[in-house]
Amino acid sequence: LKAKGLELGVYYNPLWATRSAVTNPSVTVIGRPDVKVADIINPGDYFDGGGLLQWVDATRDGAEEYVKGYVAYFRQLGAVFLRIDFLAWYEVGFDQSGGTVGVAHGRDSYLQALGWMREAAGDMQLSLVMPNLFDHGSGERQYGDLVRIDNDASFGGWFHLSNSRQTW
Repeated sequence: LKAKGLELGVYYNPLWATRSAVTNPSVTVIGRPDVKVADIINPGDYFDGGGLLQWVDATRDGAEEYVKGYVAYFRQLGAVFLRIDFLAWYEVGFDQSGGTVGVAHGRDSYLQALGWMREAAGDMQLSLVMPNLFDHGSGERQYGDLVRIDNDASFGGWFHLSNSRQTW
């Protein structure tokens, strides 16, 4: 990429744990051989409903190393940008368009996780996607470099871009 004048950016949420990592008892958190990935999630706490991705519980022992480890891995690959999506879903378990989508992990866990990401990111830019921006975005302004403030454009059209939210 550098030879072509490009920089690497990654789309991933370090709070996701894959089913393959959760269900394999030999997979441990980097730097914590005593902690299995399954130890840092709560059963049934799915990001995607189908269980391919589960949310990491920031209150669990080993969660900090897991989250920081993912960010550090991307930095080691040479990434200068990390786009972290579905943050509102982690914090409150709710989507403004879809309603309840999962478990609310709470403000404290959410901010703790953002703090870990910021610490591990160094000079890598953190793009925070779909945050709630409570308290005028005080947490996001503290830990992120960029914030996406609205839904995806998806397939476009009047309904998706405006009409479905006329009651707001």
